[in-house]
Amino acid sequence: MANSFVAGDTDSIFRPTLKDQDGSVIDCSGATVVTMVWSVGTYMDSAIMADSDAANGVMQHKFTASQLRAGIMSIEVIIDDGDGVVTNLDLGEYTVRTRLRDY
Repeated sequence: MANSFVAGDTDSIFRPTLKDQDGSVIDCSGATVVTMVWSVGTYMDSAIMADSDAANGVMQHKFTASQLRAGIMSIEVIIDDGDGVVTNLDLGEYTVRTRLRDY
């Protein structure tokens, strides 16, 4: 999927590979909490689920219809490893376009 989503979609999955500042993948398999925070005018957050490849930094979040609103969406992930180390990762901005037609 390109860096865009459609407002109101119920099957859009965001699947980032989390990397540190050096570009090395972050092993999320032992993380206590991984939270994704995003904003399209209003801040929202949700636990982001480990993919089958969490040891290689792969996580995923399936958006609900109410979570995708038209506009530019900024995404950040917060990783808490349970030992007091919290990592904030800016995953960039993505376009959420208006649906062309209701089905």
